[in-house]
Amino acid sequence: MVRLSHIAKLAHVSVSTASRALAGHEYVASETRDRVRAVAAELGYEPNTLARGLRRSQTRMIGMLLPDTRGSSFSSEASQLLHKQLQDFGYGLLLCANHHDREVEKRYLQTLPGIGIDGLFHLPLAHGNAEALIEGNNPVRVIEFLRSSGSAKLDGVVHDESAGSVQVIEHFVQLGHRRLGVILGPKRLGSTGQRAAGVLRALDFAGIDRDTVPMVHAEHSTDGGGRALTELLARRPKVTAVYAAGANLALGAAIAAKNAQIRIPDQLSLVGLGNPSWGRLMDPPLTTYALPIQEIVMTAALLMMSRIEDQASAASVPVQITISGRMNIKESCAPPAG
Repeated sequence: MVRLSHIAKLAHVSVSTASRALAGHEYVASETRDRVRAVAAELGYEPNTLARGLRRSQTRMIGMLLPDTRGSSFSSEASQLLHKQLQDFGYGLLLCANHHDREVEKRYLQTLPGIGIDGLFHLPLAHGNAEALIEGNNPVRVIEFLRSSGSAKLDGVVHDESAGSVQVIEHFVQLGHRRLGVILGPKRLGSTGQRAAGVLRALDFAGIDRDTVPMVHAEHSTDGGGRALTELLARRPKVTAVYAAGANLALGAAIAAKNAQIRIPDQLSLVGLGNPSWGRLMDPPLTTYALPIQEIVMTAALLMMSRIEDQASAASVPVQITISGRMNIKESCAPPAG
């Protein structure tokens, strides 16, 4: 059987480009589209078989299992970008939220295959994974998204949470801060442990005693971030820089600082984790460690299409692709006063 990957190889294009060319996508150059269609015709591959040939009993629907679908800048941006990217391939996106509950996640992983999804983007909780979905007679392609459960059987397009925290602490140290504080998410989340590990590694490298740096855990909400900053300052009033490892945590911390008449960055430097659209509207604008959402979405979508198109890929060696974020330096950080 002629596969889309065969056409792509002979036409010297990627599988995704071949797919869009055969579907008549407007963003494919006419020369490329004609070349792909000529190869397809020569091999006896009809463009109108694309919808039927990718998979038996195909629904052309991809699932996405996230901790939240509302109130999270990451979930909102990632799902919108992924929806648009999948539309280009002729697929729909089914969003599901586990609300940070492992039992809810488990139920979704048990029931989603029954509705006939062709693949699943899974942002796993602490120790859960979706290995059972890739087994059996009708496997579902699974790509772990943003973070990994540690499974050696699943594909992943992930971000190094630990490395992001290292960059934030290094930024504080370069500015001259030594009295630091950290606001982290709930201990039950795997991402929290990875972010904490990065903080500790950076502290050790900088020669800062771990015991002098308070680390407060809170739910990923503005209220949680506000309470965490209040607790942190009560434990160490002379802190000069705070890392809030979550967008909502950073917003809550900024509000709490304002309510306490603590000036940012004159009295307290603040860095948040994520890509919040409101960050640039703060006064002063918020320095962030920006997650590589667009790169993760594009890479994950292309990997999913490759896995779905090639039936044999279900048994292929899983790949783990790690994409780094970057510091987005704004005015919420400054050298410590005095």
